[in-house]
Amino acid sequence: MKADDTGYTNRLSKIKTCHIFLFDEYDSVFSEKNIICPMNQKDDAYLMIQFVEPAALGVTFYPTEEKKIVLIKGLISANPELYPLSYLMHPDFELIEDK
Repeated sequence: MKADDTGYTNRLSKIKTCHIFLFDEYDSVFSEKNIICPMNQKDDAYLMIQFVEPAALGVTFYPTEEKKIVLIKGLISANPELYPLSYLMHPDFELIEDK
């Protein structure tokens, strides 16, 4: 697994205790294809993501554009109260694209 170019690996190494939630099988979460990216500016929560070509999932965009789909593979949190397990089991949020 790699972090993006902005030094998140160094920041992650400074977290003394964290919780890691896996949303897929171990080998798929900790794959070298995946990227670690921050969820906020506080550096207390990170997503482990994988970019996938839409065709690999049977998705087609119209008009045809070069887009990728992001699969969330895991969550690293230094604050267990921020994302409690009960919330992660039944999330209540929507992803909306800003235009």
